[in-house]
Amino acid sequence: MFADTINPEFTYEYANTVIDHDTKTVTVVFDITDKYFSASQLATDAVASNIKVNFEGKEATNATKVLTKLSDITETVNGVENTKVGEKYKLIIKGLEQQTEDGKYKDYSGPMSISIPAGVATDKSGNTNIAKTITIGVNEPGGNPEDQVVVDVVDPLWK
Repeated sequence: MFADTINPEFTYEYANTVIDHDTKTVTVVFDITDKYFSASQLATDAVASNIKVNFEGKEATNATKVLTKLSDITETVNGVENTKVGEKYKLIIKGLEQQTEDGKYKDYSGPMSISIPAGVATDKSGNTNIAKTITIGVNEPGGNPEDQVVVDVVDPLWK
């Protein structure tokens, strides 16, 4: 046998994110992969209970999350075709337009982060993923500042 010290990892591309102003939803697509992928707890977590959604450090506790496994990801590994190396997921976040406690304005817009905890994916050697935070609306290091898109599905509140 060999020593596998690589953890499963999450991959996210902003191009796969849809901010729908009409339905007030955000859809994020991400992958979890490892050359020797074994399993993910996310496949059985349709309400994304392990995934936290935050806006500028404040958890969006009233937001509704729906997590769907889109497909298995396969590649040729060590000459074996169609070896499962990961899974592709779609996370839909609804209910982002919430009245604040004081009723003065509506909440949950701005830079958004999605936090996935450590240990939700495992490879065949028992390695697990490290915690991952996906941030939308903040320029990634080495990125272009003009590419920043803030999650804002909240309508103005007129009084």
